[in-house]
Amino acid sequence: MKPRLFAKDWFDPFPGVPFAGPVERWSQWLADEKSIGTYELWSQLSKIDRSCREAGERNGAMPIRLIYARRLVRIALKMRKATFEDRQS
Repeated sequence: MKPRLFAKDWFDPFPGVPFAGPVERWSQWLADEKSIGTYELWSQLSKIDRSCREAGERNGAMPIRLIYARRLVRIALKMRKATFEDRQS
């Protein structure tokens, strides 16, 4: 029998934050939020990716919250990069 993946066994990137609404809206907020540094977003993405790999190695099931969070952070980082490049030109 495969071990079950319980909520406490995986990393919650945004504890206490209910994900509701379009990914683009949350990503835009993350990209625009000045109190969250780009390094912090990269670090968070690294933790999320590691948790996804670990979940896959355990039993192949990944919590949808991790997949959603990974998408949010990736889009936010792309938005920040685009904003930075616009300011440079």
